[in-house]
Amino acid sequence: MTQTLATLLIAHVVLGLIGIGALWALSMALLKKMPNLRFLRVSSLIAVIGFVLSWISGGYYYVMYYGGPVKAAIKAGPNPWAHSFFTETKEHVFLLLPFISIALACAFFFGGERIVSEDKRRYALFAVALIAVLIGVFSALSGVIISGSV
Repeated sequence: MTQTLATLLIAHVVLGLIGIGALWALSMALLKKMPNLRFLRVSSLIAVIGFVLSWISGGYYYVMYYGGPVKAAIKAGPNPWAHSFFTETKEHVFLLLPFISIALACAFFFGGERIVSEDKRRYALFAVALIAVLIGVFSALSGVIISGSV
């Protein structure tokens, strides 16, 4: 593997974890009686940037390296299910994260104080953010399983 591909793989992991962490922080802030709108905006923007860049770096790694020798090694190894279930599922489920984080960011940037001050809206956004965190954790754990199967 070239240095560039290794760097992209590391970036994919780190940026995805940053996105998950930003959404977790955002989720916890939404549980406050009066969350800080600036914090919600910044956290949601960090999540968007983290997930989009993770998506791009992971996609490049997949096309340039994973799809060839890594995928073949996993399928020929003792855990072919790691690719057939976890990689395939991760590829499709992860696609939701950039869009969910964009929707959350739009809510905080365009909904403003109404979002922060109305309990029903705040709790609905909390539920969306928590679902995104769970998808992110599933994606990260899937990556661990996939990497361990190489």
